[in-house]
Amino acid sequence: MFKKSLAFVSDGSFLARASIIELGVGLMVVYAVQEVISKFAFGIVTPILGALTGGYWFGNYFFGLSGAVTASALEEAQKQGPVLAYGEFLTTLINFVIVVAVAVLVLRVYNRIAGRASEDNG
Repeated sequence: MFKKSLAFVSDGSFLARASIIELGVGLMVVYAVQEVISKFAFGIVTPILGALTGGYWFGNYFFGLSGAVTASALEEAQKQGPVLAYGEFLTTLINFVIVVAVAVLVLRVYNRIAGRASEDNG
């Protein structure tokens, strides 16, 4: 059985299956869309949320883990000692929620289109 699966992979016939090729193309598209959504989240959504919260930038939220940390900006605080930079986590979490929301919307649209196409063919 193992020899058969090696032969299947080595002759390249698995590439002829449309599902494998579609998966590869889909992964490339998802990566590109994720980059666009990430830039949207970090460049547009996060600053708007910062403005709504009084001008604070989430990336600067941190706790100093030692008494030596007295800076108010994250970059300076990291030079002074260990910090718990929870603002970066919040920013990443917001980015994740936006990516998931867009993915759900894309899947809904796709399912709606695929459902109509199957009704037309059936």
